[in-house]
Amino acid sequence: MERQEYETELKRLKDEFYLKTKSLQTRFGLSQAIFKVDEIIRCERTDTTIKVGAIKVYIGMDGIPSPVYWGYVLKKDLTPKKNGETHSIFGNDQVIKIQ
Repeated sequence: MERQEYETELKRLKDEFYLKTKSLQTRFGLSQAIFKVDEIIRCERTDTTIKVGAIKVYIGMDGIPSPVYWGYVLKKDLTPKKNGETHSIFGNDQVIKIQ
């Protein structure tokens, strides 16, 4: 085996490992989501209410993937703010479902 063959194969393996790792992290993070798109949730830490528009995955400091709920910020009457402000709520701790 030549050095170039070795380096090519090693790069291929590293790329494959990276892709499989990202896939596993995404699957795990999304499996932890307890809310769904179009649900209205409130974060008690920040007192922010959003209508979930998307669920993404965040890798925390501990390396464990968790869900991130993204959506438009709602006013007290549960209508969207006129300025179109968005907010992300990380994880499931201190988050409650409103509707």
